[in-house]
Amino acid sequence: VTNTDGISSSYTLTEEGLLRLLDLSHEHKFPVIPFKGEMAMELLEKGRVRFWTQLEKFTPACQVEYVFNDAIIEEGKKYTMKFD
Repeated sequence: VTNTDGISSSYTLTEEGLLRLLDLSHEHKFPVIPFKGEMAMELLEKGRVRFWTQLEKFTPACQVEYVFNDAIIEEGKKYTMKFD
């Protein structure tokens, strides 16, 4: 550090500390938006399932990832998804 009049400081960053900082950084970049209530589910014909919920607060720029059993589910022939 320059222009400190001879004062210096040091800090040793442990692996645990680094992981904590990475977690904080991830939470800041990708915040979890809380639900207003529990997620609801409806069983439909032909084995289809409908899930829905309301969120506390979000903007039109919000992006959603659907995760089921630790796997990200993407829209395609098998899944239809809407976010509004």
